[in-house]
Amino acid sequence: MLFRSAAFGSGIAIAIDAMTFFVAGLLVFSFRSVSKPHDSGESIAGDLAHGWRVFISFRWVVVIVAAFSVIVMVERGAIEVMGPVLAREEYGGAAGWAVALAGMSVGLLVGGVIATRVRVGRPMLTAMLAMLALPVLLLTLAFTLNLAVVTAAAFVLGIAFELMGVLWFTALQSHVPRESLSRVSAYDAMGSLMFGPIGLALAGPLIGVVGLQTGFLVAAAVITVALLATLLSASVRNVRSAPVSA
Repeated sequence: MLFRSAAFGSGIAIAIDAMTFFVAGLLVFSFRSVSKPHDSGESIAGDLAHGWRVFISFRWVVVIVAAFSVIVMVERGAIEVMGPVLAREEYGGAAGWAVALAGMSVGLLVGGVIATRVRVGRPMLTAMLAMLALPVLLLTLAFTLNLAVVTAAAFVLGIAFELMGVLWFTALQSHVPRESLSRVSAYDAMGSLMFGPIGLALAGPLIGVVGLQTGFLVAAAVITVALLATLLSASVRNVRSAPVSA
């Protein structure tokens, strides 16, 4: 979005973004015949309660979701608020920040290709280690390294984001009962994303108190601790890939 805004102007960028959502909506609508609605026979409250019981029964899911509630909060503040402020001061404004984010976007595409071709025995261990690319990017911003270095770090982070996403959703689908998957996924989304707005709200005051460099260093440290803390749980380290069907 930022790249399009810098290249074509805000109005055209928003129009292009709207068109992509429209196309995505058509694609989702085309899936309507893939599966049929399922009536569990429970009330909404009953469905929520059942989903919660299944959710907390998988310790590795709870640990990772709890960690990402912190990681997403910090990442949103750092990337979506502090990053643009730094770009305005050091990297030529929106155009420079757009280059870095474009590098991340390319990384996401490459990560998707890699994820289809690699198979790991311990997916969650691999995913958490891959996500250490996030604090690395924040460190390049903390020390205002050359834009090319920042873009390269963003590219690697894009690969890590996509690899983590594929490994995570594959693990959920492999280990969570199919009839409970949507409910567990709902708690996953809520838990992982619910503190994101707090990160956006706190980033500005944090910059005012400690400055950009210290802000990025604090963000990198918090995310590193949260990622490594997940690996203290054997339930995370020992999640195994499902066997390949013959």
